[in-house]
Amino acid sequence: TKGKNKHWERSVTINNSWGFDSKDSVFKSPYEVILDFVDCISNGGNMPLNISAKADGTIPSEQVNVLKELGKWNKKHAVALFNTISGIAPEYFQGPTTISKDSTKLYLFLTGKNKPHAVVKGIKNKIANIRIVGVDGTDSLNFRYSEPLFLQSVPPMVEIDVPENKQDPYVTVLEISFEKPLELYVEKDL
Repeated sequence: TKGKNKHWERSVTINNSWGFDSKDSVFKSPYEVILDFVDCISNGGNMPLNISAKADGTIPSEQVNVLKELGKWNKKHAVALFNTISGIAPEYFQGPTTISKDSTKLYLFLTGKNKPHAVVKGIKNKIANIRIVGVDGTDSLNFRYSEPLFLQSVPPMVEIDVPENKQDPYVTVLEISFEKPLELYVEKDL
């Protein structure tokens, strides 16, 4: 796994200030905060999110919007976020990942918009199923193995089709299920 420290956190603000500042109108978008959160949990961390109430105790509407969108996104993708462990290294997947505690599910976070494919490599397990998290009625996604060109002992890359009409407006999450706990190829396996 990527996260080396057992306990760590990254504190994040929704704008540039820790307390209310009437001159600070540079608010992060829900997408930016979700990206921060995904990066943090994929590395085994915790992310306290600071809000800055006005003198009358109300929260600026821009911050309320971020909190509501983050809450909806977290609820939709909870299985990939909570009670998981830090994910696989970037040489296997170019993006954030988490793993179920029993290691039978790998979650890929697609941070780009409208990516038609996701590619993961180094998986030694047989894939039982791949689906999009949080989308009702999602069938198994189509995927293909592409054989390595030179080293036959290296597991094939897996290319997964991600239908554009099923993608999340912020970050799409794929769940790859295995019959046995995840095993990854490491170079010493040669």
